[in-house]
Amino acid sequence: MFESVAQAFEEKPGYIYNESEELRRSQRLLAGLVGAVALLLPTSLILLGEGLTEGRTSISSYYYEGILLGDVFVGGLFLVGGLMLTYRGNSDLASLLATIGGVLAMLVAGFPTSGWSRCATLFKKHATHDCDASTGSPWFWEGTAHFIHIMF
Repeated sequence: MFESVAQAFEEKPGYIYNESEELRRSQRLLAGLVGAVALLLPTSLILLGEGLTEGRTSISSYYYEGILLGDVFVGGLFLVGGLMLTYRGNSDLASLLATIGGVLAMLVAGFPTSGWSRCATLFKKHATHDCDASTGSPWFWEGTAHFIHIMF
């Protein structure tokens, strides 16, 4: 199909985002923003998580932190996803892959590892008085949530 990865992403003549310097600058800015958020998201979660919580075994488990970290995790993934949806790059393939990556980032944020219930924490000993497991996730979610999250 392609002789190399570089060939797949080389600038295509006539591709609108290669023709205008203003569009090229905007695409470089988007790529830089995606990279910055993608690097800062896990770093900030780990640094803040060690200071505010007991820490977690994976970045996805920060979804269940109620103070600040859960919002940072979900917001960061949606930000990366949205930026990737607007990125068009140097070729149709780069555009397609960025769009797929953006949708998948948003789906990871939307489908947490253990369901949407506040009861679905890794540290159940910290469950609060307002945690009612009977009003949590649908019955089928417990067995499939982790699988769906990992797929995305």
